[in-house]
Amino acid sequence: MRQKRYDSSKQYLIACHPHGFLCENIANLFSRSSNMDFKKTGICPPLPGMGPLSCCFAPAVGWYPLYCELGGKFITDASMGSMRKVLKEGRSALVCPGGFSEAVYCGASKDYDHAYLDGRMGFLKLAIEFGIDIAPVYGFGITTAYSTGKMWERGRHKRSVRAQDMGLPGVLPVGKLGTAVPFNENYVSVLLDPFPTSKYTVDQLEQCSHDYSAYLQRCFDAYKACHPTEVNKELLIIGKNVDHDMAVAKLRSRL
Repeated sequence: MRQKRYDSSKQYLIACHPHGFLCENIANLFSRSSNMDFKKTGICPPLPGMGPLSCCFAPAVGWYPLYCELGGKFITDASMGSMRKVLKEGRSALVCPGGFSEAVYCGASKDYDHAYLDGRMGFLKLAIEFGIDIAPVYGFGITTAYSTGKMWERGRHKRSVRAQDMGLPGVLPVGKLGTAVPFNENYVSVLLDPFPTSKYTVDQLEQCSHDYSAYLQRCFDAYKACHPTEVNKELLIIGKNVDHDMAVAKLRSRL
């Protein structure tokens, strides 16, 4: 993981990609500090220079084992109202933009990672409104932790569209020998250079979304060699109106 320091005088919106099945990227960040007491201070040392932050998740996550114990009062829901409150109080906000919709695509392909970003602009709009930059964190190796391949392929995209409303990923992961033990536990979380959302206006939201997705794809290509399961992969930008096949066709037309 890169250790480039953030500007301690600034707030950020930390965007974690991909969601994976269990938000392993965030757990990976938290577990990297042996003396961390996040639930008392709101400070995560593996994000060097970052001031106090709150983790903004689906409402139920605050009750999940591990996350509720690590986060305490610094875990809240990912509604726009809650995130605005966090930012108004001077803390940075951490969110997984792809949410449960992206989790449906965990382990779906050996050739692609999926970022459920097309049409997901709320986090970008919030960053623009507050004049802060997005600090992306990409977790390489997370989508290979479990398999949700061919047996869950039928109707995958429809489930991804419904997943956020249901509050469930809509897919069951399979690990080693059909158990919950992950195939891979070696994750690499890369702290990417902040994306300058503060330079956009709300009227430029669609352009900002396009630019952010392109930036994330460039970063993925630049760092994918850091993990053996990711070296030959490409990152697809999917969404409610863009399924896997459409995203592949779009990627091919760009290359």
